[in-house]
Amino acid sequence: MNGVTDATGSIHFELPTGISLINTNYIGYQNNVLEFELYEDAVFKIPMKKSALLLEEVEISAQKLVQNKLEKTIGVESIEMKKIESITQALGEVDIIKSLEILPGVKSTAEVSSGFNVRGGNIDENMVILNDAVVFNPTHVLGFTSAFNADVIQSVTLSKAYIDAQYGGWNSSVLDIKTHFGNDDQWKGTGSVGTAIGKLTINGPVTKNISIMASVRKSYSSWLLKQAYNKEISNSTADFYDYNLSIKYKLNKNHFILSDHFRSGDVFNYNKEFGYNWSNTTAGISLVSTWNNKLNSKLNVSWSRFRSTQSSYTPPRLFDLDSGIDVLKGSLQFNYSLSIPLSIKSGLNIMFFDFSPEKISSSEPNSITQTTSVFKNDNIQLAPFLTMGWEVSSRFKVETGLRYSQYYRSGTRTEFEYLFENKYVVNEISDTLQIANTEKLAGFVEPRINVHYKISERVALKSAYTRTSQNLHLLVNGNTTLPSDVWVPSGKYIKPRLAQQISAGFGYASKNQIFAVSSDIYYKLYENNVILKNFPDIIQNEHIETEILQGRAYSYGFEFAVDIQKGNLTGNIAYTYARTFQKNTNSNYDVNSNVFFAADNDIPHQLNILLNYRNNSILSFNCNFIFKNGRPVTLPESTVIIDDFLIPVYSDRNVFRLPDYLRLDIGCNFDFRKVRNTGVRHSFSVGVYNLLGRKNALNIFYRKSENGNIEGYKISLIGAAIPSLSWNFVF
Repeated sequence: MNGVTDATGSIHFELPTGISLINTNYIGYQNNVLEFELYEDAVFKIPMKKSALLLEEVEISAQKLVQNKLEKTIGVESIEMKKIESITQALGEVDIIKSLEILPGVKSTAEVSSGFNVRGGNIDENMVILNDAVVFNPTHVLGFTSAFNADVIQSVTLSKAYIDAQYGGWNSSVLDIKTHFGNDDQWKGTGSVGTAIGKLTINGPVTKNISIMASVRKSYSSWLLKQAYNKEISNSTADFYDYNLSIKYKLNKNHFILSDHFRSGDVFNYNKEFGYNWSNTTAGISLVSTWNNKLNSKLNVSWSRFRSTQSSYTPPRLFDLDSGIDVLKGSLQFNYSLSIPLSIKSGLNIMFFDFSPEKISSSEPNSITQTTSVFKNDNIQLAPFLTMGWEVSSRFKVETGLRYSQYYRSGTRTEFEYLFENKYVVNEISDTLQIANTEKLAGFVEPRINVHYKISERVALKSAYTRTSQNLHLLVNGNTTLPSDVWVPSGKYIKPRLAQQISAGFGYASKNQIFAVSSDIYYKLYENNVILKNFPDIIQNEHIETEILQGRAYSYGFEFAVDIQKGNLTGNIAYTYARTFQKNTNSNYDVNSNVFFAADNDIPHQLNILLNYRNNSILSFNCNFIFKNGRPVTLPESTVIIDDFLIPVYSDRNVFRLPDYLRLDIGCNFDFRKVRNTGVRHSFSVGVYNLLGRKNALNIFYRKSENGNIEGYKISLIGAAIPSLSWNFVF
């Protein structure tokens, strides 16, 4: 009798009356062969005991390597926590977001960025969900590390080519993160104390039917800044915290209630001049039901909140600029297996977006700042979906999906009428309207299809087509994204962005099971792509549509990855060639002569190498190498003197590039957790981030020199090697 567990760790069998044998097994645990003699319905809890220590797992790992490359859906990556844990990060902490860069097609445009870029898309095109709740800023410390504690994470899945029809509202990818929901059998705990971060996680049963998981993480990284020779850096602070709480309640053998809560917060202040505070909060509850061996369902309600504050501490204009978004999300999904080769998934998603006013207020009594607020219209997204999977044969599989995304704007709002169509200028307003209703903006049919053909036991061909739409847009006044950047919804003048992607690839596993290769090519086409005008004013602008242009964009690329598992050596090499171009199609305005030009996130070449060598069951070494081209920037080409002022004359947009980015990290782990199965067990991690001490450019700025000329200066956030040490424990 074979089967796999569901999302709650349970498995359901229909056994005949009489004697039956069941074999339970899992990697790292002892196999159990159980004999049952049944006379009526029954529920059994089968404990899994850890297997003997220090066993070789090469054969099992090799089989998993083959399975990952040959069986996975094109562009869908299930990220192994074990691999993420081997990557050295700047704060000595396992980082889910930064570790995504080991995957081909995933990049970040800067050392610090409040997100990541996937296949030519902007950071606002990635749907990040934690237990079905939307997270708008998945990072801490201006993007320096992830907002998610790796100790609580059960699985991480990134969809960047074929996107299941249950997901929508974002154009480039879906990062689906699931946390643990407690241990049903016994209390367990993990924790660590490092040079910059401390954390603790506990989970276990409260009663027979209730289990919980609780985790807290706190940084104390400001002391590192105090050691800097640069006075401006030593006067700065950067601290964060996050915590998770999840509860699993077993109603009966077929129905579970899963509830969770997540909170993260950051405080960053630079030299007592300016600062940023931001936070993420989510809460959700799900009812997971198994009705029979063919039908199961999931009902989920979740709430998300993102808040951001930008502060100025420089007199006389001391102020706080506040903004935020609340999202209430509901979904109902049914999974039905008609027969062995055919399955159906259907459901309905609805999301309510509530935008907080963009408010600026005085932070001190002696500030000259006056309180003002700019309101935005709220949005509703409603989408039924249907997915059908058909296993035509043991080698040929097809999955098709259809989603109907509908967007509405709601609530009380101010709407401006302009004199000329497609020309929105503040001094050319013909009328101002006050509207209080719910109005449909647009509806889009979004087909998706995935085809998977296994030529042999070692070669598979894959292809996919995905159409998506997006109603939210992140406006960035510059090249580096920050938590204070402005989110705006679509409306009368800002249309939802549409994207189509076609991709094809193959997977290959060597005969000796030592390495596996995967390669994809893709092409993406955008309509209604958002482009800001030159030198835009996006902060506290109630006429934000006068700063936005929309046009076309396209991206294409080639991705190649090799996974290696030979004895004690594991690793992967990933290379990405990708280009992204955009242009303005509004003839009333000129941006780069309205021809295609490189987008802010156009980074042609990137190479990632991750290697891990395990000397024995206790000692392991790892290294991580990243090379990529610098991102495009707009710089002055010359200067002119007007009324005795030296004025820079800028080039066309994005015709220059920052210097290439290169970084090497190394680490060493001493893992004593397998020495015994009970009690407190330890491990130690030592690493050096940016071993070469390279001063990778974050940005370039210009200022007037002592000779009266304008000279360029390179900003490097990290210009030295950063060591880290952490003590990890399990109990």
